[in-house]
Amino acid sequence: MGMAMRTDGIKDRHWETISKSCGFEVHPELPGFNLQWCIEKGMVDFTEDIEQAGNVAAKEYHIEVSLEKMKNDWKLVDFFVKDFKTSGSYTVGGFEDANQLLDDHIMMTQAMQFSQFKGPFV
Repeated sequence: MGMAMRTDGIKDRHWETISKSCGFEVHPELPGFNLQWCIEKGMVDFTEDIEQAGNVAAKEYHIEVSLEKMKNDWKLVDFFVKDFKTSGSYTVGGFEDANQLLDDHIMMTQAMQFSQFKGPFV
């Protein structure tokens, strides 16, 4: 139960789910919120629901981190202008890396589209 509530990426919507399952407000910002508080409130009886909410948060967090990484990957892509032979005109280079990154991100995005945890990102 305790580990599920410490999952990376747990958001207010997950705390709302936990609160609904327990029948009272549960949030780490509540005064006195700690493991003892949880035990005294009888949250052990809701361990399965809490672990499910933590699992959902972890899966959503994985998607969130992947999307952020893809966004940051594009900041590293550079295009450049180079002379085209001796013609006095120019061409744009750097498309090879951009095309490879685009292909990789298309594959990742398509895989994410099949995830049941994509809801918050659509």
